[in-house]
Amino acid sequence: MNSFRSAALAVAVLLPLAGGSALAQAPAPARPAPTAPVPAAPMPAMPNGGATQPVAPERMAAARELANSLNLKATIDQMMPLMRSSMLQQMQAVAPKVPAADIATVLDDAILPEIKAQSGDFVELAAGVWAQNFTVEEIAQLKAFYDTPLGRKSLTLTPQITQQTMAVAQGWAGRVITDAIAKNRDALRAKGINL
Repeated sequence: MNSFRSAALAVAVLLPLAGGSALAQAPAPARPAPTAPVPAAPMPAMPNGGATQPVAPERMAAARELANSLNLKATIDQMMPLMRSSMLQQMQAVAPKVPAADIATVLDDAILPEIKAQSGDFVELAAGVWAQNFTVEEIAQLKAFYDTPLGRKSLTLTPQITQQTMAVAQGWAGRVITDAIAKNRDALRAKGINL
């Protein structure tokens, strides 16, 4: 498969996956600044262009330590097979005429290595989120918890639990939506909505 076709396929698939243009997304609402005056270090830029508040260097340092303790980079590695499967299905839906083997080649040779290469950026962004939402003391308490056997177990099982919860949520949502539509079918039809 030539590089132009690979690039075109990647762009065609990744733009919808990324939610379209970052310019089209509404900025995150600004949070009030901390009341205590502290020297501020800028938080890493958010990929969606959302507004960020300065973060005290000690909070950012504590958050980085927590992120490293949580081994977030390894979590991304654990998620790669699930991401690959999901992206493969989405790419096949967007480009049904492209052979699955060609899509898999683009994923395996270009897209997934790029995601993995940039996983350190995710760790820094995640640390910034922790620093925005927790004090140094709270981050220390979280780190202490995650350093316990129960905390480590929760970290180990989180990807599996998340996947199982998503599956349960999809089943629940499908059932609830179907029931809600069935119960309100007459009202929907009265408005010209035939589901």
